[in-house]
Amino acid sequence: MKRIVSFILLGLLSCQVMAESEIYNVGIEPSDDAMILAQTWIPLLKTMSSKMDAEFRFRTAKNIVDFNQHIKESKLDFIIASEYLTSVFYTKYDVTPLVKFSYKNEKSRCLLIFNKKFVGSEKVVSVGIARQQNNVDSKSVFDHLSNKGSAYFLQTYQNTEDVIKAVREGLSQYGVVQFENAMQASEIRNLGLEVEMIDENDYSRYFSVAKNVDDMLKEKIASVLITMPEVSIVLESMGIIKSELINND
Repeated sequence: MKRIVSFILLGLLSCQVMAESEIYNVGIEPSDDAMILAQTWIPLLKTMSSKMDAEFRFRTAKNIVDFNQHIKESKLDFIIASEYLTSVFYTKYDVTPLVKFSYKNEKSRCLLIFNKKFVGSEKVVSVGIARQQNNVDSKSVFDHLSNKGSAYFLQTYQNTEDVIKAVREGLSQYGVVQFENAMQASEIRNLGLEVEMIDENDYSRYFSVAKNVDDMLKEKIASVLITMPEVSIVLESMGIIKSELINND
């Protein structure tokens, strides 16, 4: 009897190991409040799970530093991040881009605003951005500031008005505001701030492999994300108009 019970327990443990091996943690870049990110990305992960013999679980972090640490400690199997962060993680941890998601608002413009009184020759500067302004590609800002010889870190504010106020008071050395029209830029200048126009890079997100996974699994994920009609419907509801396979050869 004891032997039978042992076999049953061993079988249950084996099933548990198999189940756990089919659970994958997908880390979403912490570009917004965790609740908003969850509402945005969980429908896609659930749809993926329903089409595959696996469960894709939503994960994020409090900030980019913690997100980086999760990848470093191999806590994430896959990540979804901006082009800039994907390139950083590719260099640091050999994270491999698999699929690119392109949004509707590609090639838009934004304004980089600053107050001359608080901007000098600093090598690292703070850049304020509105929390809901997730259609601004930080890579464009990074490239622009790099040309000035500065690195940067982002500070998040509730809205555009708070960003402008923070820049006026020196709480952030720079601010990023979505461009609306010439009058908007003129009004900001009337507040005593400098304004520079930035043409944004394509606004996109990359679904990348953060760990060594089976090539067959990668192919299946790519197929689901690119060819499945049900997945396409979810992506379209997120404002994503195109999913394309990344050639890493």
